[in-house]
Amino acid sequence: MKMLKFLLVFFLLINVGCKPALQGPPKADPAALQEKPAAPEPPPVTPEPPKQNLLKRTTNLVVDKAKAMAENPNLEATENKVSGNDPLTISASAYISISSKANTIAFQHNIDLLKAAEGRNPTFDEITEFIKVNQMQFNALPDYQWYGYDQESGTFMVLQDPVLKKKLREEAGLPPE
Repeated sequence: MKMLKFLLVFFLLINVGCKPALQGPPKADPAALQEKPAAPEPPPVTPEPPKQNLLKRTTNLVVDKAKAMAENPNLEATENKVSGNDPLTISASAYISISSKANTIAFQHNIDLLKAAEGRNPTFDEITEFIKVNQMQFNALPDYQWYGYDQESGTFMVLQDPVLKKKLREEAGLPPE
């Protein structure tokens, strides 16, 4: 019991000794009250938006195949395939290939449903309105590829410009495929 009283008194004394003494408001320094010229404010820093790599970008851009082919005769319908020489490029290529196939298959199903409901192929304008209304996003493709819609056949596909692909590969210092 004596030990308990001793510890209680000891902790009370330590606790009282740790508290700062009460003081009044800080006294104003006359030199501090004089107006100092304001330092020029630094310009606001606007950070550059981070560039997203191809694996994280999305798009809702779909081109009309007939119009795009008329503007650029080099375009061709393609199916992305897995390619590469090392595990990293093979994985990235596989991701792009699988995601573009998944996007085209899923959207082609939507087109088929619209076709079955109305008995005709939807127009390009109807498709773009459908994408806009439903706020659809597709995984982005490389800069030489675009999602395209062919109104005549009612198919959704990936279009590729092989000339632009070759040029971009040369600029990047990659060997031709």
